[in-house]
Amino acid sequence: MTTIQEVEEKLASMSDFLKMEYLEQMSRKQNPLDVGKYVRQQMAKVYADKGMYSNASRQLEAWAEMSVTFKEKIEAYLQEIEMWIKAGEYITADDIMKRALANATLAEKANIKARIRQAYSNQAIMFEKRNERNRALKIYEKLYSIETETGERESLRQKLLELYDKTGRVRDFMMLRDKK
Repeated sequence: MTTIQEVEEKLASMSDFLKMEYLEQMSRKQNPLDVGKYVRQQMAKVYADKGMYSNASRQLEAWAEMSVTFKEKIEAYLQEIEMWIKAGEYITADDIMKRALANATLAEKANIKARIRQAYSNQAIMFEKRNERNRALKIYEKLYSIETETGERESLRQKLLELYDKTGRVRDFMMLRDKK
C-alpha cells in the first residue's frame, strides 16, 4: 500500500509532465481513500498550473465523488466550478453549482454563491486585462442575470454598458441603458 508521504517524496523530484504521468498511474491503482483523494488533488493542481482546466476539473470531480463529508464534497465542487469557469464552460459550472448547493446547508448556500460570483468576477477581470472584451462581456451578462445585491447589480450594469459600447453592440447598449 502506498502512503501520501511516499507519493509526496516521489513528486518532489519530478517535472510537471512526469508528475502527470505518475499521478495518472497512481489514480488507476487500488489505493486507500486518503491517497486516492490526494492523488486527484495533486493531478488537478498540476493540470491547472499547465492551463489544462478541463482536465483539472475532471480530477476535482473524481475527488468530490471520493469525498465522504459534505464539507469536503462542497470544497471539491467549488474548486471544480472555478476550473470550469477558467475553461469557459459556464453551463457545466452551473450544473456543478447545483450539486454543491444540494449538498450545502442553508447557511452555507449564501457563502457558496458568493464564492462562485467571485470566481466569475475574477475571470471577467482577467479577460478585461487581456482585452478579451467579448469573453468578459459574456461573464458580466451571466453575473448580471444571477441574483445580486443592488449596489453590485448597478456596478455590473455600468460595466455592461461600457463593454457594449466598446464592442459595438449598440442595440444591447440602448436596451440596457433605457432599462432601469
